[in-house]
Amino acid sequence: MKNIKIIHTIRNPISSINSSVKNWLRYKNGVNFFAKDLYFQFDKVFNGITNLLKVRKKILIVQLEKLHDNRKKVVMDFCRIFNLKYERCLMNSTYFNFFPMKSELLTWKNTLKHKRIKHILSIPYFFLKRIIFINKFFVQYKYLPYSLG
Repeated sequence: MKNIKIIHTIRNPISSINSSVKNWLRYKNGVNFFAKDLYFQFDKVFNGITNLLKVRKKILIVQLEKLHDNRKKVVMDFCRIFNLKYERCLMNSTYFNFFPMKSELLTWKNTLKHKRIKHILSIPYFFLKRIIFINKFFVQYKYLPYSLG
């Protein structure tokens, strides 16, 4: 277990959160998704790297945007690091192509639709918490751990 390397893929935090919210709102018509759940998604996206660093293993970051914008370099770095033979087929992508984010607006709409007073009152709290959270993330992670590409 000494030579373990962890490959962690990340994507633009806003895109990642919007995608999660969209899917959670589809699940059972969003009956269980509120501001606290949105904040959980923020926490997962922004603290994921911090939590991984606590494992004290070599962490390799693959940024989805780099993988699509500079695919060949990322794939070649990956092959070099893991001593794999580069193949042309590795270039075939399987990817389909201070205001509230769309995910927040959808979550708030869902909260109002389900008329949960406690959750409605929590909206401003989690909105401000998100603003602080994202600003702290971008200051803290100006440079990510070893990032492929």
